[in-house]
Amino acid sequence: MDIQLENVSYINQGKTILNDINWQVRTGENWILFGLNGSGKTTLLNLITGYFYPSKGKAEVLGYTFGKAPLSELRKHIGWVSSALNEKIPSEDTLKEVMISGLHASLGLWEGVTPKEEIQAGLVLSRLGMKHLADRKYRLLSQGEKQKAMIGRALIQKPQILIFDEVYNGLDIFARKVVEDIIFKLSEGEETLIFVSHNTEDIPSTFNKVLMLKDGSVFGAGLTRGLITKENLSAFYDNEVDVTWYQGHFYISLTS
Repeated sequence: MDIQLENVSYINQGKTILNDINWQVRTGENWILFGLNGSGKTTLLNLITGYFYPSKGKAEVLGYTFGKAPLSELRKHIGWVSSALNEKIPSEDTLKEVMISGLHASLGLWEGVTPKEEIQAGLVLSRLGMKHLADRKYRLLSQGEKQKAMIGRALIQKPQILIFDEVYNGLDIFARKVVEDIIFKLSEGEETLIFVSHNTEDIPSTFNKVLMLKDGSVFGAGLTRGLITKENLSAFYDNEVDVTWYQGHFYISLTS
């Protein structure tokens, strides 16, 4: 079991952000983490990556039990790809340096690069079809290339869990298609993938399980096809909606 949360709550300054969360994720599964803004998605991500500790309940991720293990080690096995991270990358770093910084979980490099790290970066860049851009400054990359760089920065760690957090923000349709194709290929691999979104049209068709968060609580967890229905989503949104499935994707519209 890669993730096991039992009755987990997170309370900050007297406010309950997550309430009694139960979630089990097996190795190699592809999960959607779905909820409106403010539902607790980011807090849950910070918790499973060891940046937050549960206020109540038991949390175990990749065999690391919270409160009994060094969580700095846990983070080395989790890749977190977020469009928000783009703005924090040093603009004068080369693409290769951005890759290598992923090995140190740092923003920028503060020590010399080893030959082994050079080789590791080259392998990831080749996998992403970006080796010809290795020495290009990060600020000169397109938005799509920057997002691919974030994926590469996560992949170089050889993570067991890979999180995609609102990764299509700011991408045009062409850059989005490139990132979609990368995620599709990764979803057929051995890593456990978590795709985070509040937009149903973003969700990859290969992610067959969903955790639905509403107001910090689990609204539903299980097979996507079973949970994404007109009746269920109408209750989830507190509004009448229609659900249309097409080629593995689902689309939501308000009823007229």
